Amino acid sequence: MIKSFARFLLCLILVAVLVGCINVNPTSDTSVYISSEAPASDNKVSADEKSTASDSSEAQQKSDVSSGEEQPGSEEGSGEEQSGNEEGSGEEQKSRPDENTKGMKAALEEARSYLEVMPFSKSALNQQLIDTGFTPEEAAYGVDKCGADWKEQAVRAAVLYDKNAAFSKSSLIRQLEYVGFTKEQAEYGVNNSNIDTEASALRSALAYLSNSAFSYKGIIRQLQYEGYSKEDAEYAAESCEADWDEQAVRAAQAYRDADEEDSLTRSELISKLEADGFEHSQAVDAADEFDW
Repeated sequence: MIKSFARFLLCLILVAVLVGCINVNPTSDTSVYISSEAPASDNKVSADEKSTASDSSEAQQKSDVSSGEEQPGSEEGSGEEQSGNEEGSGEEQKSRPDENTKGMKAALEEARSYLEVMPFSKSALNQQLIDTGFTPEEAAYGVDKCGADWKEQAVRAAVLYDKNAAFSKSSLIRQLEYVGFTKEQAEYGVNNSNIDTEASALRSALAYLSNSAFSYKGIIRQLQYEGYSKEDAEYAAESCEADWDEQAVRAAQAYRDADEEDSLTRSELISKLEADGFEHSQAVDAADEFDW
């Protein structure tokens, strides 16, 4: 009996224990599920850290982008500054005369071309280049580098002038100075041009006699006034083959034509002709050609 009662109590105790276990852990599965994950506080910290990391990453990206934007700008600014320096250097270099510029080379070639055709003084060639369209700097370069011997250019010019017109030595020197040669160059040119001054004087005499009436003495005076020597003038007067009697008549006619009031008398005309260098007989014969 006692053993039966003991078994009964033991069964009750076992049942009570089992019932108590079930009531104590009604959500044991859930607890097990929760326990398999990180605690809530741990999850929150991880989210903050993730947010902080994300913010840090975005900030880093923005910083990189900003740095990338600033770097090209900085490089561009540096490039502009460098370009500005190069342009400034280029302008300074451009402002300095450059012997290799196209304009200067062209001016040099043009100067040499002109000198092949005809003689020039230095100043005349410089002005010719400027008139052609070159700048003063280009013209000066062309003149300075063309290699011309300006004394020899004066010789060429003297020969050319003497070929086309009659000049005495002194008048030819003045002419060369007029076209830009220095006095030294002009004198050298005339003295080394082998000009025949007698022939030049004769040509001058013929030119005068073709336009006006002259006596023998009168043409000599005129030639000496033009700078010919007495010897050259006398040579020209003797060699021109002028008819001095006829020259006297021409001179008389010129005086008569100029007498608009017709007040000139025979004796006055003879006096004028004698003053011009005609012989008395020449003057009388010329006056007698007219009715008084």
